Amino acid sequence: MRAATVLLALAPTLGCASLYHEADHLAARNLYALAELEPGMPLAEILDHMQVGEVRVREGRTSSSFMMGNPHHSTSVELSNGEPADVLYYYTGLQTDDGIATADELTPVVLSAGSFAGAGWDFLEQEARPEALAEVQRQEMEREIEEARRLEVRQQSWDPLEQDFREELGRASNLIRMIYMSGGMGGLGGY
Repeated sequence: MRAATVLLALAPTLGCASLYHEADHLAARNLYALAELEPGMPLAEILDHMQVGEVRVREGRTSSSFMMGNPHHSTSVELSNGEPADVLYYYTGLQTDDGIATADELTPVVLSAGSFAGAGWDFLEQEARPEALAEVQRQEMEREIEEARRLEVRQQSWDPLEQDFREELGRASNLIRMIYMSGGMGGLGGY
């Protein structure tokens, strides 16, 4: 009985720890893979090297989680030489525990003519046309606002369910306590 009680008490924190671990693992893996990208590497090789996929991560200060894509998202930008470029954003580490993947938690990978040109915000700022960079920054702000809205909606939808779960858990605990106190569990009283 004590082991089950301890396990029930720890269950929410155990799940959160493993979800954080997965996000930390994703960030570490992405940082390592980014360091190995070489100029001129074609898109297909980059995607293979960066291991495209999704990972379940915990939202800030909540027990709910969501799937984060790898890459997280992509945009297009015009470079200072007038050429178009694609930008893939990879999650590279938690800065603020708010449940939103903000620009400072993502690293841009710039592709020119379908090949790796460079990575990082400094590279993007140096290579993109100023007005194109301003557009990227505006898009990032809009994306973060939209993520914040989705987080709020998810939290609101989970609040009533969490309350229902807590009430049911309380009723079940009271029922088990009453059965145990009345000796109604037979040979289980010693647990």
